[in-house]
Amino acid sequence: RASIQRELEQRKVRVRFPEEHDARLTVLPLGPEAAARIARQGGLEGSLFLSEIRRWDAEAAGLMRLWVDCKLVRVADGALLWERSVQKVVPASRSGNLADAHRDAVQEVVRELF
Repeated sequence: RASIQRELEQRKVRVRFPEEHDARLTVLPLGPEAAARIARQGGLEGSLFLSEIRRWDAEAAGLMRLWVDCKLVRVADGALLWERSVQKVVPASRSGNLADAHRDAVQEVVRELF
C-alpha cells in the first residue's frame, strides 16, 4: 500500500488511507456499493481506490507474476467510476534483492493503471 501511495503521489494524486480518518476503516469490501456505504458511515468523502491482489509471486526464473484488480468508487453514491485489472509477468530486479523486485513490480502496476 505504501508503495502504491508513493507512486500515486509522485503523479500528484492526493492519497489518504481510510483508517487515518477512522480506525474502524482498516479493511473495506471490494464491492463498490458496500465500500462506499461503509466509507460514508465513517465520514469519508471523495473517491475510494480499492485494490485486490489476486497473485503476487516471485517465479524461479527471475520473474514476478502479478494479477491485481483495482476500482475507483465515488463515496457519495457508490458509483463505479473506473475499473482495471493488471495481469503480467515482470522481470525481477537485477540486484537480486526481493525488496527491489517488489518495488519494481509496484511501479510497473501503477504504470499499467495510469
